[in-house]
Amino acid sequence: MKIAYVTGSRADFGRAYHLLKLIEKKFELQVIATGMHFLVKHGSTIKEVERCFSIYPVNVFADNQAHSFGHHVTGIADALAALAPDYVLLLGDRAEILASAIAAAHLGIPILHIGGGQSSGSLDNKFRDAITIFSDYHFVATKENCARVLALGADCTKTFIVGSPDLDVIRLKNFTPPEKVAQKYSISSPLLVAQMHPVTGESTNEVFMKFLMDALVQLRMETFITYPNTDAGGQDMVRVLETYRTYPFIHIYPNVPYEDYLGIMSMASAMVGNSSAGVIEAASFNLPVVNLGNRQKNRQRSLNVVDIRGDTTSSIVDAVRSALQRRGHYDNIYGDGKTSEKIMVILERVL
Repeated sequence: MKIAYVTGSRADFGRAYHLLKLIEKKFELQVIATGMHFLVKHGSTIKEVERCFSIYPVNVFADNQAHSFGHHVTGIADALAALAPDYVLLLGDRAEILASAIAAAHLGIPILHIGGGQSSGSLDNKFRDAITIFSDYHFVATKENCARVLALGADCTKTFIVGSPDLDVIRLKNFTPPEKVAQKYSISSPLLVAQMHPVTGESTNEVFMKFLMDALVQLRMETFITYPNTDAGGQDMVRVLETYRTYPFIHIYPNVPYEDYLGIMSMASAMVGNSSAGVIEAASFNLPVVNLGNRQKNRQRSLNVVDIRGDTTSSIVDAVRSALQRRGHYDNIYGDGKTSEKIMVILERVL
């Protein structure tokens, strides 16, 4: 039984790593690497993937998002035709994952999708729902996610509530220890983690990035922040971000490995921005989060997350100061950190 997994970024690869290692023991695993993995300015993360697995490279990224999507459909279709897997495994909601679903569906290859049924406020929402419609088997995180997937027409006998694989790495403590990331990135506690991605369709991404960065300057707290992703508007946000590099307490990195990022979260006092990591992973570290704007709109969140518009510097400063007083224990609604094992039981039984 051959299962092909398509990875397009540091985000999905880190979350899927434990599951992929389990699959490799039971099935023939094929890893197709594409997307942001090949971008030098985002850390050339293809090297991380190659250290762990044999890969089939599909390096077709283009600056224009629409062109990039089209190149991914044809490039991944060629890869799937060459590898001839029995199933295609996909995680998440990015454009290259939708391109993979379209290619696999046209080739008649059944699709296993992880992470459907969630709802957010960006173009990812439409991508995620489209991937659900193209997919044959669905591994969702919560009962609410399950209901949404079924409403989109999924077969209830092929839809399984398993939690989120994001938490598996945390449960297994397969992330870099705090003392090592502190030394590697020259950071110390108390630490604030910030992460801001563009919201597709909004023209205020640069403005919101400036509000956040001005708030960090006012807070004057040790802060770790990485580049936004490559969605439309991301490069404009990077230009704003780079103008704040002279502040010694703001540590800016284009990219860090997922295991390092979790290690940094584990030593942090609070998190601010609009990353899904704040909504999904942070509660497992009992980390209070200030979520800004619409990117995570409607996504289920645990009690550690407070939402604000984030359209003024003062509102962000006040919210972060309040969050720093909220450190406590939080239950994570996204599962118990055993998602990969649950998926494996289903794969062995169903496939």
